[in-house]
Amino acid sequence: MGGGLPVLTTAMRWDASKPWDSTTLQGVFLDFLEAVGLREEHIPRERGELVYYNLGRFSTAIGDFERIHLTSEPQQRFDAFAKWVEYQAPDYYEESDGDNGYAQPNAVVIATVHQAKGMQWPAVFLPALRKNTFPSSGRGGLGVFHIVEDTLIPGSARYRGTVADERRLFYVAITRAQKYLAITFAPNDKRTGKKRSDFFNEAPQVHTVLTREVAPSPEGRLEPTPRRGTPEVVMSFSDMKYLFECPYSFKLRLLYGFDSPLQKELGYGKSLHDVMAETHKRAIEGDIARPEEAEDLVDRHLNLPFANKAAADQLRPAAEEAVRRYLQRHGATLHQTRYSEQPVEIHPVPGVTVTGRVDLIKRLDTNETSVVDFKSSERAQAEDLTRDQLHLYVLGYRELSGEAADVVEVLNLDKAGRDVRELVDPDVMNSLGERVTDAADALRTNRLPRLNTWCSSCSTCDFVGICRTREN
Repeated sequence: MGGGLPVLTTAMRWDASKPWDSTTLQGVFLDFLEAVGLREEHIPRERGELVYYNLGRFSTAIGDFERIHLTSEPQQRFDAFAKWVEYQAPDYYEESDGDNGYAQPNAVVIATVHQAKGMQWPAVFLPALRKNTFPSSGRGGLGVFHIVEDTLIPGSARYRGTVADERRLFYVAITRAQKYLAITFAPNDKRTGKKRSDFFNEAPQVHTVLTREVAPSPEGRLEPTPRRGTPEVVMSFSDMKYLFECPYSFKLRLLYGFDSPLQKELGYGKSLHDVMAETHKRAIEGDIARPEEAEDLVDRHLNLPFANKAAADQLRPAAEEAVRRYLQRHGATLHQTRYSEQPVEIHPVPGVTVTGRVDLIKRLDTNETSVVDFKSSERAQAEDLTRDQLHLYVLGYRELSGEAADVVEVLNLDKAGRDVRELVDPDVMNSLGERVTDAADALRTNRLPRLNTWCSSCSTCDFVGICRTREN
């Protein structure tokens, strides 16, 4: 990697046709994949999914590294990344075909016990039950307690690890099996690896554990059947909007793990949402914020972890102006707030749960109820998606309170932004159930195709270069 890095850095330039800054590691990675013309369907022997999954894992690793180092100089960041990939990352980002949150490749999953927590399989094999392997022996060499005295850390014993901790981990391992569990022991050539684990010796004491493999039944095998006729799908609206907008974008982001290049402005929109949350939660208690408090509110909530000084100096006054403008326009109606940043769980159709958080629910002067979403980004989602989101939240409000909302609103916090106010549309409400059902079925069956033709979604998609040829 070190030898090829200077070649990659020649791509570190701004390209106005792309939605990212190509001086980022993630931008260079995506530029490279686009330059070689990578496409999932061109990878032979039906290995496209596995190759893309591992490329997505690498993209995730880049994102994790760059979230810490983005503000460093580009060449320094690239050099540090090369060393990190060589010496540190392999311990944390193993090449894998393990669980990715929604679906698994059609293959055997090899995972550590920690990675397997919360998951289950019909058959589980637990190998290497040797003494000093599982339970593991204490590691030699320097450790944290050679540097920091354990008396300075409350409850330090829990960080050292005990046989009881290992036994709990063993319990996690064996309970991952739904039907069949095989535990095995084989000695190795090392002196410490010739004896069987105490856990292996204890297992046959349980009356349900067999010490010899059972011959197959002469009656043949049962016909395999799913545990449930329709697997439950649980996702946030942020996830579902990608399914609505472009199923293949959903696949790249949320199944394979491709990460978007970080923007210096990242955090600005969330900071304004946090200001709005404090403002409206105070209003519920009868404490109405005034325009003069804009600077203090921004002081408490503005967080721009990736902005350089020039960007921060530009964004801070913009945030103060946005908050001041909002309080001037809407201060007289803050007392109408009913809920702020309200979590909702929506069940639009059987077998599907959508989670979300409604920015604001308020009672209007007309005694109608309005569901409100704040927008503060130039790259905000399309209006149709926002309309879908708000109508889903109308369903959420109905499940939360048993009442129907009357109006959906978009309040844009940008200076040139456009506010939208519409009556709840019965046609949108009726069509949502069918669209959510189709989206869930597509996810269950891994039917996540790219869009047929280039459209506005493609022009703002971070991953268009690994999907199709970019149109100028």
